[in-house]
Amino acid sequence: MSFWSLSRRKYLIRPSFQLRLALNIFFFIVIYSIIIGCLLFLPLFLESKAATTFEEQVRISEITLYLHARLWIAVFLVAAMAGIHAIFYSHRVVGPAYRFEAMLNELLNGNYSIRIKIRRKDEFKEIEVLLNRLAEVLERVRISDRQLRSDITDRLVSINAMVEASGIEHPEQVRHALKSMIGEIGIA
Repeated sequence: MSFWSLSRRKYLIRPSFQLRLALNIFFFIVIYSIIIGCLLFLPLFLESKAATTFEEQVRISEITLYLHARLWIAVFLVAAMAGIHAIFYSHRVVGPAYRFEAMLNELLNGNYSIRIKIRRKDEFKEIEVLLNRLAEVLERVRISDRQLRSDITDRLVSINAMVEASGIEHPEQVRHALKSMIGEIGIA
């Protein structure tokens, strides 16, 4: 199994990004929950101010204390769970990005035989396909260039041998061979 198809074992591949994302989600959920808390407790507060009897104020205070005791713990737990979920989900984004970056570095270093395979549930499957196709095209171009270079070298060697063997008695053959090579290279 190649390096490119092994499953990732680390969830923090780009820790700065992933932890920043988790903290952002955590804080947004806390902020949204504070807004929900205000919307929930403000009517109770206004109702307690408008209460005329002691029993009514006690009832509203008990409701408020009951909600306070449960709401903020739930808010913290939900925010923490969302932050952890962000790390796991970002793993599906950051992991492929890490592999794409590594593959692009390999391509820049001339390794066109490299292919990648990202996990089934990862994001950016279409980029995986495009990068693998790019590597295939670059590999074919390199093979074609090598073949062309080999053909040109062989022909130049034979032209040189013709010129050395017979002097310049066959200038027409030399001219024809050179025009043929120039046409293949696409220079003229």
